[in-house]
Amino acid sequence: MKILMAAPAIMIPESIAQSVHQQQFAKNLVEMGHELHIVCRRPPGREDVEEGVTYHRVMSEDFPLKRIVFTLDAVRRMRRLLDRENFDVIHDRGYLFGAVGTKVGLEKRVPTVLQIDDDWVETEAMASRITSTPIYKMSAMSWCKSLMKKSRVMFAVSETLRDLVSERWDAEPERISIVPNGVELEVFRPDAEPLGIRKELGLEGKKVICFVGALGPWHGLENLIRCFPYVLEDVPDAELVLVGSMKEFGTSHLAEMAKEYGVSERLHLLGRKLPHEVPRVLVESDVALAPYPARDFGFSPLKLFEYMACGVPIVCSDLPSTREIIDHDRNGLLVPPEDSDSLAEAIVRVLVDKPLGKRLSVEGLRRVTSFSWKESTKKLVNVYQKALDPTA
Repeated sequence: MKILMAAPAIMIPESIAQSVHQQQFAKNLVEMGHELHIVCRRPPGREDVEEGVTYHRVMSEDFPLKRIVFTLDAVRRMRRLLDRENFDVIHDRGYLFGAVGTKVGLEKRVPTVLQIDDDWVETEAMASRITSTPIYKMSAMSWCKSLMKKSRVMFAVSETLRDLVSERWDAEPERISIVPNGVELEVFRPDAEPLGIRKELGLEGKKVICFVGALGPWHGLENLIRCFPYVLEDVPDAELVLVGSMKEFGTSHLAEMAKEYGVSERLHLLGRKLPHEVPRVLVESDVALAPYPARDFGFSPLKLFEYMACGVPIVCSDLPSTREIIDHDRNGLLVPPEDSDSLAEAIVRVLVDKPLGKRLSVEGLRRVTSFSWKESTKKLVNVYQKALDPTA
């Protein structure tokens, strides 16, 4: 199968989740014998053909209103590409006001599959004041509903997201397949070589609490800082390690909060790590966290799969999308979102009760085998086949 993946909002390669998602699909599609072209942003100096994938660059510079520029550039490049080459299917990694694959696929009469990763309207509303205004959200919602009418075949990353999109964007749920995110089990392993953060940060013999991901408001890290003083009351040797970054929110804000709550000396902001370094940090951790706020965007969180694959016990906010992955008190602990007391209590419980931590770790390793990127890519190919079948 010859596939054209439209992902102009994504920089490939990159270490953030949305880029990892497309990179893993690309890797496994090529291994399965498919020919893949990707329209995306690329760092300078990277080759146009790497590991069997042909890349078509769009404008990659970082500047105000860059989305408009790279979206228009992607449409132009895809039209030219489809004028000179034939593709079996277009994979459209959609984003708000920019489903370029669907637009060009309709024009050129090429079967198209739309990828939906989260509730674009609500996720963007958390990012800035402009995107949270009623007039912007109304316009965004109208655009999403229009896209749903144009899209025949789609997939969402979770059942929760499928149901959310069906209700809010007026899409028939039977048209939306489920292709969950996954983890590279060959890389994320409980026997990964430790990176050495305990020695580097002077944490030998300490209890390490870890979070990996973008330091954005949708990850609930403010509640994590608020709960940490309560953790220290019962586990005075606990240390908090955050791996990730976020320009618009991120490290400075969290550092100020830690100072306000008197835990600055126990907070370690490591910044972003390369994908192959993340498992090496996780295996040095005693518990890993996903403290999402009380708003479910339908995520299929990469971090939960990565935590489990490294054998780290999990404490996670109790939301419909996380319940698709975590069975409470079996392969993780679920706590009410934004409840600092409950979050602290669960963290302490894992750190103090070693048999519990071991059981959560073992069950997590067992559960994560269902969520490899290889399995997700097989499901994705089935969605492509559905797009190619006009009777489906």
